[in-house]
Amino acid sequence: MDNNTNSIWSSPYHASSIATEWAALDLVNSQSVKSITVTPRGTLSFPLDFKLQYSNDGIRWQDIPGQSYTNISNTGSARTFTFSQPILARFIRLYATRLGVDDAGNNYFQLAELKANLLSSQ
Repeated sequence: MDNNTNSIWSSPYHASSIATEWAALDLVNSQSVKSITVTPRGTLSFPLDFKLQYSNDGIRWQDIPGQSYTNISNTGSARTFTFSQPILARFIRLYATRLGVDDAGNNYFQLAELKANLLSSQ
């Protein structure tokens, strides 16, 4: 997002954890993406359920095969999600369907970093 894990991105507050929010990367042009690395904002407010999606126009999104997660545990550390095969896409997003909570019990989707790992051009 901004290559700085000391800054964060946050969705608005939601009254329920059952809500949809997303964070996307624009790679400027289509690239072969092999994985994404997600760095949560500590152990709080990371989605419990989400899927990874891609698009070439930022409007029509497709699920990345095998990249749907439920009841995911958050250790607070960066985690890489590797695709079964590279995806050719301009946009990659993490689409949350159940939000995590902060230390006051409020429902948010928060990240420190989201990075697309590209297939080497070699």
